[in-house]
Amino acid sequence: MRRKLKIKTGDIVKVIAGNQKGTQGKVLRVFADKNRAIVEGVNVVKKHNKPNANNPKGGITEKELSEVARLTHERTYKKDEHVFKKLSPAEGMYVILDGQVSIIDPESETIFATLKSGDFFGELALLDEEPRSASSIAKIPSRLIGFFRTDLLTLMKRSPELGNKILINLSRVLGERLRKTNQELAKPNH
Repeated sequence: MRRKLKIKTGDIVKVIAGNQKGTQGKVLRVFADKNRAIVEGVNVVKKHNKPNANNPKGGITEKELSEVARLTHERTYKKDEHVFKKLSPAEGMYVILDGQVSIIDPESETIFATLKSGDFFGELALLDEEPRSASSIAKIPSRLIGFFRTDLLTLMKRSPELGNKILINLSRVLGERLRKTNQELAKPNH
């Protein structure tokens, strides 16, 4: 029988098995259902992913990832607090570290999506300056990372290759979401 993990995000732990046994680090994320955790600096993939047909620019290296991380902004939201409101200026995207966020239309109260830890939203704001098309509200206390258009522009000046990698991956995500929306709209009940 598996023992339940008794750790939480932010705890300092010591790895007790594997190649990095004895290494200490801060818990970044806990996956209780899988009885696993991500520990800062442990089993970090350091090599660059080679370009291939699905990923022509290749993956992002650890150095590049840390450069992006320096440009992000962490913030905590209370239950029922808006991350942004419909029609507000679109300035950037968000990644949910911990918590749950709903994307809603405040007039019709339609819930477009309920997102959880590891999900992201608002990415279109990195590409255009149109106002927000929906509101986002923290459904429980939530910790988010924001990455804003000004941060992306700064990154593109400092490191054009990395900026291009991010834009290509962002375009891929937007394309996948658009295809999914088109499939939903094409269903007979719409």
